[in-house]
Amino acid sequence: MASNRVSSILAADFGSVRTRVVLFDVVDGEYRLVAHATGRTTLGFPDNDLNKGLRRQLQELTRVTGREFYNQNGHVVTPEDRQRNGVDYFITTASAGRPIRTIIIGLLPEVSVASALRATSGTYIERVAEFHLRDGYTEEDRLNAIVTGRPDLIFVAGGTNNGAQEALKDILEIVELGLKIQDKELRPPILYAGNKALQEHINERFSGLTDVILSENIRPSMTIESTDAAQIALGKAFDEHRETQGVAFSTVGEMSSTGLLPTAESYRLVGDYFSKTRQANVILADMGSTSTILVGSFNGDTNASIRTNVGLGQSILETLNTLGEDALRPWLPFYPIGSEIRNYVMNKLARPASIPMNAREMFLEQAMMRVALRQIVQEDRQAWKDVSPEGLLPHVDLIVVGGGALTGTGTPAYDMMLLADSLQPTGITEIKADRHGIIAPMSAIARAEPEAMVQLIEGDDLEHLGTLINLTGTRGTSDGVAAKLVITTEDETVNYDLKVGEYLSLPLPHNFSIKIKISCRGNYRIAGRSSRTLTLKGGTAGIVIDARGRPLLPPATVGERMTVIPQWIASATDTAPIVLPVEWNLNPEDELEAEELSSTQEMQTLFDTIEDEDDPLFAYEEEDEELVQNDELLDDLFAEEEDDDDIGGLRDLLN
Repeated sequence: MASNRVSSILAADFGSVRTRVVLFDVVDGEYRLVAHATGRTTLGFPDNDLNKGLRRQLQELTRVTGREFYNQNGHVVTPEDRQRNGVDYFITTASAGRPIRTIIIGLLPEVSVASALRATSGTYIERVAEFHLRDGYTEEDRLNAIVTGRPDLIFVAGGTNNGAQEALKDILEIVELGLKIQDKELRPPILYAGNKALQEHINERFSGLTDVILSENIRPSMTIESTDAAQIALGKAFDEHRETQGVAFSTVGEMSSTGLLPTAESYRLVGDYFSKTRQANVILADMGSTSTILVGSFNGDTNASIRTNVGLGQSILETLNTLGEDALRPWLPFYPIGSEIRNYVMNKLARPASIPMNAREMFLEQAMMRVALRQIVQEDRQAWKDVSPEGLLPHVDLIVVGGGALTGTGTPAYDMMLLADSLQPTGITEIKADRHGIIAPMSAIARAEPEAMVQLIEGDDLEHLGTLINLTGTRGTSDGVAAKLVITTEDETVNYDLKVGEYLSLPLPHNFSIKIKISCRGNYRIAGRSSRTLTLKGGTAGIVIDARGRPLLPPATVGERMTVIPQWIASATDTAPIVLPVEWNLNPEDELEAEELSSTQEMQTLFDTIEDEDDPLFAYEEEDEELVQNDELLDDLFAEEEDDDDIGGLRDLLN
C-alpha cells in the first residue's frame, strides 16, 4: 500500500430531516463499509448547528468501533493518528438548506445554455432566469431579473474558445450595471465557464464588484462538451453559499476535507459509472423531504436532474401544488373528504420528519410519490438519448434507489412494487438500494481515491434487493392467464399460471439461484419476446414478476382500488389482504347531493303539513347518530397471517 494512500474515510450527508454518517476503511486489502449511523438533522431551531447532530452520530460510531473522532478543540481529527483515532479523509455533503438561486447566461439555448444546465444538474439550484440571444428579454427585463430576482450566483457560459465575443459582452454589460446598482453585500458571485479569450475581460470588469470564479470552457468547441471543471467550481460555489447561511453549515464545512458538496453530484457519477462499465441502461432515484434526484443513463449518455421543489416533507406543499389533487385521486382507495389531502400536506409540512399515522395517510403519501416520480420521468425522458418522448421506456437493466420514501416500507418486495408503480421499467431489471447513504460521498471519494469508489459501489454495500421482471401488455387469454411459469430449483420443478394483473413475489435468499421459464400469453411480452428462460440469483426481496402490464394504470374506480391495491400489498408482503372499511367507498359529493335532495323533500313535506291542520307543524324525532371511525390499518397491512393462496407451495419451495 502506498504511503500516501487514503485509508479511512468518514462521510456525513446532511439531509433536511436525517443526517447519515458512514465510515469506510480498508479491510483485507479492499475498501468496505465499516459502520454507519443515522439521526435527526440539527439544522433549524432549537440547535441551528449541524455539528450537534453530527457529534451524536459520531458518538454512536465510537461506541461501535472504539475509534475517537474529535480532538480537544471539538474538531474531527484528520489525518488518522497512530492510535487509529480520527480519519484520513472527512467528506461532508448536503441536500438540506435553500437551493442556490442562479441566473444562467449563454449565447444559444441549445448549445452553451444547454451545457450550463447539464453542468448544474449535480447542484441544488433554482433557476431565476436564462439570458441568451433568443430569450426575448429587453435590457430592462434582464436588469430587473438581476436586481429583483436576488440571485445567489450568476453562471456565465457561451462562445467556443477564441470564438465570438461581442454578443456575450453585450449581455454582460447589463450584468455589470445590475451589480453596480445593488448593495455590495447583495451582489452574487460570477462563475465564468465560457470562451477562454474573455477571461481577462471578465476579471477586469467584475473583480472589483464581486467574487469571480474562473473555470474551463464547458463548450471549447461546437462538438465537445466538458463540464467536469465547471462542476468542481459549482461545488465550491455551493460550499460558499452554504457558509453564508450561518453557523449551521459553516462549522462542519470548516472541519471537512472537501467543504460542503452537493449530494446529487455523486448520483450522476454513479449512474454514469454503471452505464459505462455494464453497457447498461440505468436509473437512479432518490426522493427526500426537500428535493428529488433522478438520473437516467440510456445508450451511454447520462442525464441528471434535481427538483428542489419536489419532496415529501419540507417541499410537500409545492409538490401538491405542482401535481394537483386530481392527479392523486386515481391512486387512492377512498374518496378524500373535504380538504383531507391538503390538511395532510399542511400537517406534514409542519412536521417533515413525521410518518403516516394511519392507512389513509399512507395511501396519500404513496400516491404522491408515484405521481411525482412519473411526472419527473416524463419530463426528463425528453433528454434521454434515443428514448422516445412518449410510450413505454426501453428496457432498464439496473435501478438504484435511495431515500426513505423508496426504501422505507419495511418489506423489500413492497419497496420494489412502489418503484415499479412510479418508474414503470420494462425488461428484466436488477434493483439495488442505498439504505445507508454510501452514494452521497462518491464524487469526492473518486477525486481522492478512485479505487475506493469502485470497490465500494461494486461491493455488497449497495444492497441487492433482487430482480424485477416486468411484463408489457394489458391483455391475457380468456382464462385470465398472462404467462405460464416453470420454476426449477435443485430439488423440484413447479408449474404456475401467472394471472393477468398479478404481482408475484418469490422470496429467494442471497447466494441461491433458480431457473424460470416464462411463456407469455395474449399480448404480454417479456423484454420484447414471448418466451424467456432465466437463471436468477436471490436478494433481499428475491424475485418479483409484475404482470400488471405496461403501461401500468390504476383501477378505474374507488371500489376496484379498495380490492386491488390491498391485494398488491398482500402479494408483496406475503400477508392476507386487508379489508378496507366500506365507508371508504362512499362519495361525499353523492352524499351532499342526497342531503340536498332530502332537504328539498322535507320542505315539500313541511308545506304539505301546513295545509293539514290536524298534523303538528313540526315533528321532531331523535335519531341515533352512527359514528364512522377510520381505524388505524397500518398494522393490518403487515399482519402475520397464514398464507392460504395458491402460491403457498411456491413460497414453501423457496424458503
